[in-house]
Amino acid sequence: MKKLLMTLSLFASLSAAAQHQFIGFRSGNFTGVNGVFFNPANVADSRYRWDVNLFGANAGVGNNNASFSLDNLGDAFGDSASNALFNGNGGYSSGLINADVLGPSFMFNVSKKLSFAITSRVRVLANVQDIDGNLIDAINDESSNSFPFSINSAANQRLSVNGWTDLGVTAGMVLKEEGNHFLKAGLTVKYLSGAANSFVNINNLKGTIDEDLLGEPYLSNTTGGVAIGYSGVDLDNFEASDAFKANGSGVGFDLGFVYEYRPDGSGTSANQNKYKYKLGIALLDAGSIKYTPDPNEFGNYTLNITGSERFFPAELQDKSVSEIKTYLDSKPSFFTNNSASLTSYESKLPTTLQINADYHIKRGLYIDLSSQVSLAQKDNLYSSYYNNQVTLTPRFESKVFGVYLPLNYSSLTKFNAGISLRAGPLFLGSGSVLTALLGESKQADFHFGIRFGSLKKKGKASKEEI
Repeated sequence: MKKLLMTLSLFASLSAAAQHQFIGFRSGNFTGVNGVFFNPANVADSRYRWDVNLFGANAGVGNNNASFSLDNLGDAFGDSASNALFNGNGGYSSGLINADVLGPSFMFNVSKKLSFAITSRVRVLANVQDIDGNLIDAINDESSNSFPFSINSAANQRLSVNGWTDLGVTAGMVLKEEGNHFLKAGLTVKYLSGAANSFVNINNLKGTIDEDLLGEPYLSNTTGGVAIGYSGVDLDNFEASDAFKANGSGVGFDLGFVYEYRPDGSGTSANQNKYKYKLGIALLDAGSIKYTPDPNEFGNYTLNITGSERFFPAELQDKSVSEIKTYLDSKPSFFTNNSASLTSYESKLPTTLQINADYHIKRGLYIDLSSQVSLAQKDNLYSSYYNNQVTLTPRFESKVFGVYLPLNYSSLTKFNAGISLRAGPLFLGSGSVLTALLGESKQADFHFGIRFGSLKKKGKASKEEI
């Protein structure tokens, strides 16, 4: 179990993302082809005639217990993070690690009203939900409690990891352009290639934790349920090339609409702002990936330790999901496997509803209010999810430069403030760096990337433009 947690922390330090991807940068009008990942309607009536993304990535971790500042930012990755998050004093712990890499992508205009994009994206999303720190301490043989003590958890304790590739085709169209009113829509259809799916679920765990003469914790008089499984790549042996392996497949889609109020009508230049305010809504990540596991890759167990029997959780230390599955099968006196042969199952995408309102204050000054509402089922064993949140982003932007100041409140990490910058084709930033600078943040993240395109030029600029 600890090996799995450490692998997640290490993976986060290499290529993970905070739960709100590209926060700050995503609110701007010069995201180019990358705008389709936030609302596919953005491809229609884009500022660009064509645009290319070379590379983009987020990195970070978020949780509800461990806090980090700039002085100990390195503790967000590795052993210190898991020790801070999963401890008995912290109660129930939840966290999220989300790798999001935007690959080569391209958008182009067919006509004034019709645009297309072709995109690629690789993601790994890991959720930690309501893990009892006392249990993790017993597994790691690090409990500070006075023995014996009871553990009584009705929570659905869950670890889940999903890794997949999106290959998308987007079409965006202007639906209405009449007077001051402008409406556009976009649809992205995605082929999903699943590389990995792993999960561990513990429910209704009730029992006693004591220690033997050598000081090693054990469980006695304990009941509960354990479900565990995996398909595809073993996360503990993950290599970069494994992200592109097709161990599962499926279809997904994004659907979005954007309304703009344009009091200046067509008097503005084609590559500059035309609206006083705009409203956007998008349904993202609808769909699922179907996996076909081997018979020995899934188990649904009843845990029952009675009388003088003892089970030492530390025996699970430094084991991956596949190794834990093998271990449980070797202990039928404690773990009764009730599962029938699982021929296939579906891992649903982390579906969200994205809503935003953007107001043009004056010249290059804007303010954007956006919300993310999770539509995914948190109790689904095989699936992942994002957390609910709301973000207020004041910004200044022109066609060559942008400064974004996202103020975010998340159901997982609470309040965070950051900064994002754009200069020509480069963009970089963090959604939590200002919070970490002034105090402590429950997330550590950053994003960066490079994209370039050809801005539209025809039309006459208004006095409000830069």
